Amino acid sequence: MREDLFDRLACAHPAIAALAPNTEALLVFAGPPFQAWVVSIDRCFELTARLRGEWQGITGGEKAKHAVRDFFDALARSSEARRG
Repeated sequence: MREDLFDRLACAHPAIAALAPNTEALLVFAGPPFQAWVVSIDRCFELTARLRGEWQGITGGEKAKHAVRDFFDALARSSEARRG
């Protein structure tokens, strides 16, 4: 079932189909504003580490929200990431 969903998404969005297996990921920030980025898998681990360090309570708290916003702002300035 997951393969079917991935295949449908890849057909609808060429950036997904072009991902390098096990080395690239599509990161999506629902926003506002909506942003989607093709990144190295290492950037996903970086985001996870930031969230683990800042997360508080059930919803994450303000520090976690700021960490996510800061991460995507830095991604927007990065030359290594490309918009998905």
